[in-house]
Order: sequence, then structure tokens, then C-alpha cells
Amino acid sequence: MKFHFGILLLFSAVAIAQPPPPANANAPDAREAAAHRAKARELAGSDFQITQRLQCAESGPGGSPQLGGPRVNAPFVKVFDSLYYIGLTEVGAWAVKTSQGVILLDAIFTNTVETTLLPGFKELNLDPAQVKYLVITHGHGDHFGGAKYFQDKFDTRVIMSGEDWNLLERPAQGKGPKGLPDEKPRRDITAIDGEKVTLGDTTLTLILTPGHTPATLSILIPVTDNGKPHLAALWGGTGIPGPIDAKRQYITSAAKLARLGSAAGVDVALSNHPFVDGTIERAARLKNRKPSDPHPFVIGTPGFVRYMGVIEECAQVNLARVK
Repeated sequence: MKFHFGILLLFSAVAIAQPPPPANANAPDAREAAAHRAKARELAGSDFQITQRLQCAESGPGGSPQLGGPRVNAPFVKVFDSLYYIGLTEVGAWAVKTSQGVILLDAIFTNTVETTLLPGFKELNLDPAQVKYLVITHGHGDHFGGAKYFQDKFDTRVIMSGEDWNLLERPAQGKGPKGLPDEKPRRDITAIDGEKVTLGDTTLTLILTPGHTPATLSILIPVTDNGKPHLAALWGGTGIPGPIDAKRQYITSAAKLARLGSAAGVDVALSNHPFVDGTIERAARLKNRKPSDPHPFVIGTPGFVRYMGVIEECAQVNLARVK
């Protein structure tokens, strides 16, 4: 069991977009937005329409009814041989089982540990006491909320970027929906761009993709499907931010992850908000999958590049509205 720091040998909640002001459809910025929207639709094709409609919506990704509504558990599901989705219909966590324990990616809300995370571990025959590392994609309460529990109960090491540790520690952070507090973990491991998290036979790569927050982490995760290897990428911050500079960062980061993912051979796209990419619907298809059927989460490397292109183009739509 080790935590290994290494630089990626490749070139290298929810902050929600604000509703745009009214615009003249013939204005240059409106034409620019329309062009980016058309490009997003082209890239989405029939594969990524859910993502395109949500990310390019007038109200931004926050327009989904799942956000802020009743907290409902999604089906807990084994998606790959050693990768599991445990969470709600609005936000979730991914558990990576290794030969020496579990790496947990995000920990949703504080008050859903005992109603969601622990029951999910039990149903999927995972041991929460074996969570050796918890990687938090960014410093919003719907992603870090359960981290303190794992620190206190299981001595789990918690990993997040430096700037998002700073974000988490601000007094305004940690106030969940309806004023319910999300407990903050103690500052632990600070990740930098390209770092590797190794536990047993599995190594994850952490990539800084700022925009949604100052230093959101996206994650490359090796997985297998009945022994066949694939490489998954978790886009760490879904919501398009409000400030213009942050929108530009978000766009740059989406292009960065597409570029690095293409070079590394990523062929699986994951989200920590399941309504963004149809996680729950795709997971349901696994139950009826025949041996000859393709895996519903495997989209190929060109598909991954298109998926990230949809995210980038919709962010360009959002930026053009407020220029």
C-alpha cells in the first residue's frame, strides 16, 4: 500500500452557471453561441444527447430537477470488474477495488454516509474499513461531505488539490442544502497535476482541471471488463461556473482532458453527477447485457474525445451569452 507521487508523462456543488441575460439573436455573441451549440449537437450525435441538452441548456447544468430535490438513492451497481457506483440520483461516488483495499472517489454529503455509502458498500460486498484513500474531486459539500467520517472511523487518507483544500476551508463552504452542515475533513494529502495514486495493483492518475472550482481534479482509472482492459476518465467538475475567467478555465480544462485522454487511450467516460451522462440508465442496461453485447460505458477513444468536445462547446455557448 503506497501513495506515489509522479508527474504525468503526457503534455499537459456545485458551482452552477448563472442564467444569461436576454440577448439579441442577431448580435455577434448570439451568433457565436448558436455556432457553438450547433457544433455541440454535431459532436453529440445520438450518443451524448443527454449531456448536450443539459450542458447547453439556457440555465446551465443546474437546470436539472435532480439538483436540490429529494435525496434518492440510485441503484448501487458494479460497472466494471473492480469499479462500483454508489450514490444518489443527483450525485455519487465511485469505488475502485484493488488488491490492497479500496480507493473511493468522492464521498457525497455528510448525512448520506449511513443512508447511502455504507449500505452501498454492504450491498456490493465491499468493506468500508478497507477504504485506504479517498480522492475528492473538488471542495463542494456534495463531494467532500462524507470524508470526515472515513477519516475518523477508518483512518482513510484524504486527497485533494491545494487550492480546493483552501476552498473547502472557507467559512462559507460546508453549508449544505437547507442549511444542513456538511462536515469538513482535516487537511491531509495535497495533490498536484499528474500525480499517481497507487494502491496494490492499481494506479490512478490525477489531472488538474480548474474551472468548476479553482483546482478541480479529474481522474484516469484503469478498469477491466471480464478481464479486458479499458481506461476510464472521471470529469471532476460538471457545472459551468459563473465568473468569465472561470468559464475560460473550464473550457481550457475540457480540451486538456480530451487531449490527455486521447493520448492515453481513454475509452470510458464517467461522471460524479449521474444525470449528466445517463449513468443510471447505462448501468441498468448492464443487468440485461448478453455476452456478445458491448459494454454500455465503453465509448472508444474517439467517442471520449467527442464527449469532452460536447462539454467544451456547451461551455463556449455559456461564455458567449455573457460576453
